[in-house]
Amino acid sequence: MQNGEISIMEALNQIQSWLNSKELDKAIQGCQEILAIEPDNRRALALLKQAKEAQHEKNILENLSMENLSVEEDKKDKADNKNINDAKKEDCHFYTPPRPNKRKLFLAMLIPAIIVVVLGGLIINSINNIKRNKILTNQKTEETDTTSEKPDTTYLKENDQRVSDLIEMSDVIENYFQENGKYPDLNEVEDLLKEKLGRVPKDPRQGDKDASGDPYGYMYALYYSKKTKKDAYILSALFQDSKGEAHAWAQGASTKNYTDFREIDAPYVIWIGN
Repeated sequence: MQNGEISIMEALNQIQSWLNSKELDKAIQGCQEILAIEPDNRRALALLKQAKEAQHEKNILENLSMENLSVEEDKKDKADNKNINDAKKEDCHFYTPPRPNKRKLFLAMLIPAIIVVVLGGLIINSINNIKRNKILTNQKTEETDTTSEKPDTTYLKENDQRVSDLIEMSDVIENYFQENGKYPDLNEVEDLLKEKLGRVPKDPRQGDKDASGDPYGYMYALYYSKKTKKDAYILSALFQDSKGEAHAWAQGASTKNYTDFREIDAPYVIWIGN
């Protein structure tokens, strides 16, 4: 089992927030970093496509805004030049031949250029849509070849519940320590949780096993060091990934110091909510 798998889920939620707030560069970079770790992560792929499309549309709008600004400045310059020429004509009594209308000539050149830019953006967007649809079609074909069932994404909601439950239980245990100078005993912890939370949290897949045969469920491990005369505890759960594997995530003491925190046969480890 590996620690820290939950960071990918938290990163995806952060990327979604960046995308919603139009921080497209951060969203694109975040997706690319996750895909470097999990190239087949569908949520990261989908967020990356959304961010790139939004970035492309933003670039087109910025280009059009710059061109419109340039047109308005040219109009103002021509109007100023016209006023100067009119003033000169009033001072001079000799005849000046009419000049070609440069404004009409400029607009005649500018309008086709704007049309080309807009049409080019629409064409590029259409090509991207075709590519995206092709990728999605290929993915659906691969899924149909491997299984007739839709991918199960309920593990994401279940992981969210596990994070919430572990944080709530850890807060109760830490408060107990502040009031009593020790952590609750193995036979006290469930009664304490029921008293403070009104329930004993239970893992969404309590009793089931992951693809490697490791059991799902919340575990409470309590340690006492004779050397330091201090208690230590670890609350843990298994978090699922998109491949059906599970990875341990814990609250409390460092799992590097207590590697047996999920050894249910050990006398200092119990199930919670079993």
